[in-house]
Order: sequence, then C-alpha cells, then structure tokens
Amino acid sequence: MGVDQYIILFFSGEQLYKKTDYDKALIEYSASINNYGEFTEAYISRGNTWMKKKEYSRAIDDYSRAIRLDSTRAEVYNYRGFARAERRETSLAVEDFSRAILLNKNYVDALINRSHAYYQSGNFDKAIEDCDRILAIEPLNAMIWNRRGSAWYRKENDDKAIVDFSEAIRLKKDYAIAWRNRGNAWLSKGENEKAQEDFAEAALLE
Repeated sequence: MGVDQYIILFFSGEQLYKKTDYDKALIEYSASINNYGEFTEAYISRGNTWMKKKEYSRAIDDYSRAIRLDSTRAEVYNYRGFARAERRETSLAVEDFSRAILLNKNYVDALINRSHAYYQSGNFDKAIEDCDRILAIEPLNAMIWNRRGSAWYRKENDDKAIVDFSEAIRLKKDYAIAWRNRGNAWLSKGENEKAQEDFAEAALLE
C-alpha cells in the first residue's frame, strides 16, 4: 500500500521546518490540510510555523482547529496560550495554560507560562503558587526562583524575595537580573551597602 499524499506533504513540511525554511513549510502543511482537512498534526505544525513567523493570530486559528479535532492534547492548549500571551490576551492565555495543566498536572512548560502570565497581570499570589508547583518538580530552575522572588518583592515582602533571589544566584552565578533584583530588595530594606554590592556585580555581568 502506498502512503497517502497528505502524509507525504506533511513530512515534507516537517523537513523544511527543521531547516527553518518556514515559508516553504507552510506551503507543504497547507497542501497536506487541503488533501485531508481533519489531520490534526498538520494544523499543529502549521500553527508552530506561524509562531516562528510571529503571526500569532494565524497560529491561534490553527491551534483552535487542532483542538476542535482533538481536545485531549495538553501541548496544543499551551501553544495557543503562548500565542495569546504574545497578543496580550492574558485572561485567554491563562485559560489555555490552565486547561493544559488540567490535562497534565505536572506540565512544567504550561506552569511556567501561566506563572509569567499571572505575574504580568499583577496576580502575584497566583504567580507564587505556580512557582511553588514548578520548584517542587524542578528545584534547580534558577529562572523560577527569580520569578518567585520578583513576585514576593512586588508584594513588598523583601525578606522572602531576598531568599529566592539568593537561591537563583546560587544556582546561576552569572544571573545578572537576579543580582540586580536582590539589590533592589536590599535597597528597599535600607541595606544600602549590600544593595550597591549586588548592583556592582550585576553591572559586571551585563
């Protein structure tokens, strides 16, 4: 038995995507979809290609079509959430990340993305909750220690912020942003000498 044409077109698109030839990949994915309009993988891959081109609205359309065909794929909700976040559609992005997490409770990428969306929207308590969950799975994730520290800082809890920034720095000595963030927290506490030391270190690393 021969391979269906839509499969051949799809894998041609995949090869072009790997070569970063996104325009040609889009042509192949679209041809695959035209051959078989219920091929979920082609919609997902075309959505990912639109994302590479920063065509977020088109990516959302393709992810939505994929979800209509198969609503059990956690990663597609995460992808669509990311595209929505890029369009500043924060509440819709959070809905998508939450759906992804509902389907896969330990989906770290979705938790990271949702924690960022919560932080950006000023929901620092929710951001901290997500960071707690992430760090239970990935305790060596310096970026999340820094993010949780930033949320504590925005909540004016400088002591907890300093603890988290210090752990981020311990894990990643050249983490300039964490050094600068800790400096801000020291400054907020009136510890000017410690603040200047951290600012100086950040300046060396930047």
